[in-house]
Amino acid sequence: MANRKELVLKETPSGCLIPTSHKMNQDGYFRKRLWFGGELVMMMYHRYVWQNKHGVTVPDGHEVDHMCRVRSCCNEDHLQLLTVSDHKVKTNVERSKDRIEEAYQTWRDEELTGVELAKKYSVTPDTGWRWIRMFQLRHTH
Repeated sequence: MANRKELVLKETPSGCLIPTSHKMNQDGYFRKRLWFGGELVMMMYHRYVWQNKHGVTVPDGHEVDHMCRVRSCCNEDHLQLLTVSDHKVKTNVERSKDRIEEAYQTWRDEELTGVELAKKYSVTPDTGWRWIRMFQLRHTH
């Protein structure tokens, strides 16, 4: 078999283990060619790490979630098994939270109207105004 590059992982201050010896795919995940189930396969490395720790394959209808939110992380302590449905809900809530926080910073710095905020974040004007009402409540409490 051809000479394969050795996997090198770097630990970040938050405890993530990030591959520095290999490239990530376009979505930020690390895939590696591994022997699994008696054959050489390309697989998401975090799935391999989770399966190796727990001694079972990821069941149908489930996904391995990065609790640290770092897609390239391979630290087994940062991985958890979720149903596909629960994983989507968790990911959407986190993504939405980050987006709303960014919108808050923009609103505060640029003093945008609800319509302007809506255009900037590709949401409806109603959502832009709802966000502003929510931001204003932060200032009064």
